[in-house]
Amino acid sequence: MPAAAVKGEYPFSVREPNEYKAEVVITSGGTEERYFIARKGDRWRRDHYRAGRLALTELGSGGAYVIDHRTRTYSQEPGAGDVISLDPNALAFFRGKEYYDFDEVGRDGGVVRYKVRKGDNLADDIEISIDETSSMIIRQEFTSASGESLLYELHDLMLEVDDTVFALPAGYRKVDWPVFSASLAKEK
Repeated sequence: MPAAAVKGEYPFSVREPNEYKAEVVITSGGTEERYFIARKGDRWRRDHYRAGRLALTELGSGGAYVIDHRTRTYSQEPGAGDVISLDPNALAFFRGKEYYDFDEVGRDGGVVRYKVRKGDNLADDIEISIDETSSMIIRQEFTSASGESLLYELHDLMLEVDDTVFALPAGYRKVDWPVFSASLAKEK
């Protein structure tokens, strides 16, 4: 990887790996959100936490499911196949942003940090960290000219996922679709 700025290409991967799991931590304005995400081939999972407890799971595994852990129920979206996707915030790690300049600013234990700019836009400060082993973006920090920051991080990244992660939980009862959107909204 070049240490100087790279124009028009990425000196790291911007593709979501075929198999991985991690905790996504999003920090902004003094608040923190946590999700668990996993993917293995065409199967995926996203867990939502409320007040530090597992509340809801979205699952794509032979259908699109929503699992409510508080009521121990699940629902399958009729005719959806596996169309629900992972959290757009989580996927920010894998989208090909339209950045143009990448300046390597440091290395630490297998992690390479880059300062990133879009052309001449110097209003926002963006720094990303790449795990050299997986070639994945594991951290993105956006700081605006006013000093506000938004931080996306992957914690506990693993590149192997056990198939049981994508199974419906035993003992949960199936209910009609859509019961969960109102339930989740009440807790926000």
